[in-house]
Amino acid sequence: MIDQEFGKDEFKEETVTEDVIPQSENKILIYILVAVVTLPVFLILKHVIPSFNWPVYLDSILLFILTSIGIYKLIISFKKVTYLFVALIVLFLLYGSFFGEYGIGRFITDYKTLIANMKESDAPISTLKEALTPDNTYKYQGIVDRVNFPETVKEKADKMANGFKFYAAKYSEYTDVIRCLSIFRETKKKWILIKDLEQYHAYANESVETLSGDTDDYAIMICAFVKSIGKQARIKKEDDVFHPEFCIGYKEDISTVKRLIKAKLFLNESRKQEVKFDMDAEGRIWLSLSFYGNFPGRATMPEGREAISSEIINLNYK
Repeated sequence: MIDQEFGKDEFKEETVTEDVIPQSENKILIYILVAVVTLPVFLILKHVIPSFNWPVYLDSILLFILTSIGIYKLIISFKKVTYLFVALIVLFLLYGSFFGEYGIGRFITDYKTLIANMKESDAPISTLKEALTPDNTYKYQGIVDRVNFPETVKEKADKMANGFKFYAAKYSEYTDVIRCLSIFRETKKKWILIKDLEQYHAYANESVETLSGDTDDYAIMICAFVKSIGKQARIKKEDDVFHPEFCIGYKEDISTVKRLIKAKLFLNESRKQEVKFDMDAEGRIWLSLSFYGNFPGRATMPEGREAISSEIINLNYK
């Protein structure tokens, strides 16, 4: 009886040891996952939880340790699901590295960018939300490359930006915004619309000489002008139509910019019309400079039709 009981106890001890302690190769994978996930979660918690100003950043060190332990326990509790999820991501990245546009290199770059932005951001949750939103910029890398601004583009942009000199001096806080509004007016006034039968997107330095092309070329040209004077630009693609947009600032800037457009710079064009703005996940406000609008902030579709789909082409990656 004693031998039998001893055998049972020995069997139980082996079984418990095998279930509780992960294999060494599993441990390495788990530690890598904990390291990758802990940093962004820690940055979010650091902004949410008030700082106690302890010496040698002890409060931050303690928070980081507790975050690591919490992530570790969570991954251990759902090992099978975690392994399946990781396997699918790895397969996706390997496929993208060899056959697609988004592979391991892009993933590493995006992760570094996410961490850098979260460190600088006052709203890291918004930064994370924006980072996790499906991004199609890589699909439009050809468009991003075409928004180039060599010296010829910069020189032309400076000339186009001087149309509202008086107001640029009067509203010194919004000088760059007013310069972009002048660029819209002057470019639209001088643009020669040519239907592109070959669906070729011209580089900005190609269009700058003649200020001609289709509406996609116009959007690329406007964005190049805007970026060359130091403002952020992007393209909002609605169905097959490109609408250039630029960043005016944040929510508190809306009323001033709207007043400038409706009461000063585009008084007649915007009469009885609404100026519309877009806001992104970071709280930045974007104003349309669409070819189909007769004043900034009016992004109408050709022939008045409604857009079915909408995508953002980000032009501000370094």
